[in-house]
Amino acid sequence: MKKLYIIRHAKAEEGVEMQADFERSLEEKGINDAHKIGINLQKQGIIPQKMYVSPAYRTKQTAEILAENLSFDKSTIIYEKNLYDATHTDFLNVITHFDNQAEVIFLIGHNPSCTMVADYLTDANVSFMPTCAVACLELKTDDWAAVSHNTATLLWLKSPKEL
Repeated sequence: MKKLYIIRHAKAEEGVEMQADFERSLEEKGINDAHKIGINLQKQGIIPQKMYVSPAYRTKQTAEILAENLSFDKSTIIYEKNLYDATHTDFLNVITHFDNQAEVIFLIGHNPSCTMVADYLTDANVSFMPTCAVACLELKTDDWAAVSHNTATLLWLKSPKEL
């Protein structure tokens, strides 16, 4: 069964005047949380075959920290522009075009999209994903192109505080 890990980026610094939202970086707590999540996933043996990431700086940082902890080749991270400032429909469009040979994929993005797509795919009443939270979804299909409303089961949703 295919598994999708929807991950909200770690805690970012507040925006400052004249700084684009796209360029915001992680604060120290966010860096620590991303390491904590990465170490926990590694201990569970959860290693993605593909990692699709919003190109915003804070999501890039989150992905790179996770990759480091998972011994995942950073040069293979796929930066997908349609995951920034995205709707759940944008996320769904990215998901349905995933490489069908991949069984385990990480999707790293922003709220409210992460929460909305986790809820839409599972109907599990996912109401809010805090920063650096991970939602583990198991698909009810073996074809990424067939992913749509209620085609996955939420196995777990954890934040760094819960690990």
